[in-house]
Amino acid sequence: MADVLTTNSIILSSATFNDTGSGFTLTYNDASEYGSGGPVIDSDDSGTASDGDKLWNDHGGDAGYTGYTVEINGDTYGVFTYYYLPGSVVIPHNGELEPSDFTSGMDVTEAAEASVVNCFAGDTLIATPDGEVRIDALSAGDRVLTADGRSEEVLWVARQTLQMIHGLYPQGDLVRISAGALGNGLPHRELVVTAEHAMVLDGMLVNAAALVNGDTIRLELAEARNAEVTVYHVETARHDVLLANGAATESFVEANGRAAYDNYADYVARFGEDRTIAEMALPRVTSARLLPADLRARLGLTEADGAAVSRELELAL
Repeated sequence: MADVLTTNSIILSSATFNDTGSGFTLTYNDASEYGSGGPVIDSDDSGTASDGDKLWNDHGGDAGYTGYTVEINGDTYGVFTYYYLPGSVVIPHNGELEPSDFTSGMDVTEAAEASVVNCFAGDTLIATPDGEVRIDALSAGDRVLTADGRSEEVLWVARQTLQMIHGLYPQGDLVRISAGALGNGLPHRELVVTAEHAMVLDGMLVNAAALVNGDTIRLELAEARNAEVTVYHVETARHDVLLANGAATESFVEANGRAAYDNYADYVARFGEDRTIAEMALPRVTSARLLPADLRARLGLTEADGAAVSRELELAL
């Protein structure tokens, strides 16, 4: 993983690292949510944050890894200096942290390198009979739960690396769906899918691009160039409805074929050749203007949103 993408950052102002003799603490004046943090640039392709690695922010500046980590809710996060606010530090995350998770004087750990938790897309939680499991931890033979409560075997977990060029992913745009953006508290945490991947809403397969409202559901706009992100897809015996971060979404259907995936050879070794999967009998919506008015209203969509997204997708091709 060359770059570890993150979506948010917590900023701690006027931060100071203190050597207590038995460890290190971090004191600060104020904690606040910055918003989009951009990608962590992994300079040595190690999959971890280390000396020389940088966090690119929305304004094009950068922040370097401090050599300290902090543990929050059982996960370890790298701490970065902040380019625009000298003396402040920033902790990149994917929407799971709050300023209230931090206290001045909290313990930190010196570390030559720090794993950056919640890699982009791979942290999606899929419902299984034994609880939610990260999609990048699933493998063939595992079982997942469908939206109607059935247990289905995973036949293949498709994996594709998207290479960003000039701020765009030519292989497919990405959409970020904020927690609760689909209604009824779903998804229960931010969900990232490709633009053509469908969520199941009101008896329809709705491509994520058709949901973009520019606020709680948005196209991925990244400042980094030549970044990589790995996306995953779960294949079961048929085109089915799974639960991703609690929200109903489609399983794999080979509309664009399997050969584009990084682990296609594994599929061929297992099945010998491509297997045809018929799409489920639900209408597929590919444009916001085709959504029913009540669903558009629930999602906070306007006609202008749909037109703007269509134009952005055209420019990305």
